[in-house]
Parts: sequence; structure tokens; C-alpha cells
Amino acid sequence: MTLTAAEANYILENGLGSNINFMAVGTGTTVPDELDTKLVTEVYRFPVSYNTYENKIYFTSIIPGPLSIVSIKEVGLYRNGKLAKDSGQLAARKLYNLSKLASTSYALVYEYEFTGFTDLNI
Repeated sequence: MTLTAAEANYILENGLGSNINFMAVGTGTTVPDELDTKLVTEVYRFPVSYNTYENKIYFTSIIPGPLSIVSIKEVGLYRNGKLAKDSGQLAARKLYNLSKLASTSYALVYEYEFTGFTDLNI
């Protein structure tokens, strides 16, 4: 359920070649587990962009104001996803706590930090 060293290396050298293309948000509160294959309760998903800095990758999605999400409790990154709920392969999942106002847009940033760069070809 996490990015592999090969994916991290590819992203840092070539861009988003790992096919992580969607960030999903949900209301599930179960602690993330390596065996998770989807969010507990996915509500919406959005295309993702990214930036890199040193050993970190920042995946960013914009959550528009008009959506009726009351609270966001979980966030996930998906490989080869589509707009359809639960599509694609879950790459990473985190718990999050955001009470969203219907009139407010948010930029949601998922920070992924890599360790053990000795096996990465950077």
C-alpha cells in the first residue's frame, strides 16, 4: 500500500510515471493498514498533480467549494484510477481531519517522504 522505491525513483527522475493520477477523500476512520485496497468510505476523488523537493513528493488536489463534504477523515492516492469510486490501485492511505465548509475550496496536499535513498538511483 505504499510507493515502492522504484516508483519513488521514477517520479523523482522522470515525473509521475508511476501512474498515480487520483486522490480520493472519504469519511472512514479505520487506522490505515498495509493490506488496505481502497478507502473505507470514499466520497469523492480528484485528479492529482505533484511537486518534488529533496526527498519528498507533494501530491496536490483541489477540492472545490460546492461539494457537500462535511468532514474528510481519510485520504488516498490511486494508481491508474478513473473518476469512478474505488477504481485503480490504492498506493497510499492516511487518516486526516478536515471539517469542510460547502462554500470553501481547499488544496489538499499529501506529503510523501522517502527514506533509505541508498537503494534509489537518484
